Amino acid sequence: MHQEITPQWHTYWRNPGDSGMPPSMRWQGLPKGVRVGPIQWPLPHKIKVGPLANYGYDRETLLLFRVTLPVSFTAKQLELKG
Repeated sequence: MHQEITPQWHTYWRNPGDSGMPPSMRWQGLPKGVRVGPIQWPLPHKIKVGPLANYGYDRETLLLFRVTLPVSFTAKQLELKG
């Protein structure tokens, strides 16, 4: 999941710190047998907001997911929707 984050905004890591919630994904319409694993989190950086310390990303980040295809999968493309 590629995130281009508006300047002066941020998203959170799996442990957001003092506030916030981490991103999540609910997959829709996966073909039979296709499995998508949990987010593979890149290392965050500390985001200070007043007295709070949060952990996350600004500007841009890429959250990866391991996709497992069944042996019977023959399509040339796979579109993931979430």
